[in-house]
Amino acid sequence: MTQKIWRIKNNALYLRQNDTFNISNGPRRPIGDRGANGQRSMKTKESSSKTKVYNVIIMDRSGSMWDIQRPAIQGFNEVLGGVKASARKYADTQEQYISLVLFDSSAVEFVHWNADPESVPILTSKTYVPGAATPLYDAMGKTLTRLEKELRGDENHSVVVTVITDGYENDSHEYNLASVRALVEHLKDEGWSFAYMGTDHDVQGVSVSLSITNVIKFEKTEAETIETFRKERRARERWAAEENAFNLACPEATYEERVRSKKERAMHFYMDPVPGDGTFYGRIATDLIRRLGNNEVFVFGSNDRGLHNGGAAQKAVRSFGAQMGVAEGPQGQSYAIPTVGASIGPEEIRAAFRRFVDYAKAHPEKVFLVTALGCGHGGYTAETMAPLLADGVPVENIHFPYDFWKVYEGMGLV
Repeated sequence: MTQKIWRIKNNALYLRQNDTFNISNGPRRPIGDRGANGQRSMKTKESSSKTKVYNVIIMDRSGSMWDIQRPAIQGFNEVLGGVKASARKYADTQEQYISLVLFDSSAVEFVHWNADPESVPILTSKTYVPGAATPLYDAMGKTLTRLEKELRGDENHSVVVTVITDGYENDSHEYNLASVRALVEHLKDEGWSFAYMGTDHDVQGVSVSLSITNVIKFEKTEAETIETFRKERRARERWAAEENAFNLACPEATYEERVRSKKERAMHFYMDPVPGDGTFYGRIATDLIRRLGNNEVFVFGSNDRGLHNGGAAQKAVRSFGAQMGVAEGPQGQSYAIPTVGASIGPEEIRAAFRRFVDYAKAHPEKVFLVTALGCGHGGYTAETMAPLLADGVPVENIHFPYDFWKVYEGMGLV
């Protein structure tokens, strides 16, 4: 249980158009497809109990890919092996699917579409033969539009899309940059993850124009191509692990909470967090905590009278052993830090947090999940509160919310 909870803290708050869909400022709850009788059909609770993970690879098959044909084949097969491994490892909580879309000016070919990974054969020099031009926009547009249509009505799914190319768009006829970018932005808002692997062109410029921020630029050599695909495999395996961890930690999460989790995880798809590496990727505390591992402690903000009547404080009382009337210190599987009250100002908060830091150092066997202290009833923001808690940054077993880490990053502390 400890490892699973660590993964969700590591990622859950990390905080991704030629068809008709509504673009809104937030996730659009699936509304179901129309059946033959014109009525909406929703997925049943039983059919959606497992998270469906859609692994989508959109790979360039234009003539210039000849130079890396062999490592590209080997790389895809390695990614396929990773998806198969995840399907077996998380069979109780997930259904893994894989789609391979190859594109050149002769066709946008859906080689495999939402297939059981165990049924997908390896790619070979006979099934991957580069040639012709690069209709990148058509390949992306057709793939994303088709999948978006098919997933309407299913709330419990996760989509990871990776585009692989070695050159610029030069042969699309149905989609253009504006339409594809709008489609990507819409689907990112729905929690889809997008990544771009490129070589031999302005990879950063093209990915930015497509609104894709997870990017790998690699040299067009066999060794770098293979290593790039290995990184893709690791990223997808990590995504499956994080999806599993989220479902275990937050089994009753709402649709909106699930979308938020996926959007935040998608922000660091290619990052390999390693505890103790000087970064904060392994020390992010989600605000969707519903249960704790045996060694975890819920750290919340209280008022100076210990009246835990709302927000995280109320959750601490109901779920994690906090005691009414106790304003500061360890309580059950929680720890209170006063952030509100007539006698509580910034310096009092800083002092209380230092006492907490001393406590955390004295208990290295525990992991302390700090909530957004003072940012609810206290009226603080992450920008004003995080500096008061900076003494906890060097302490490995103290985890902060993502918004706090971004402040510390701006302060040069990480």
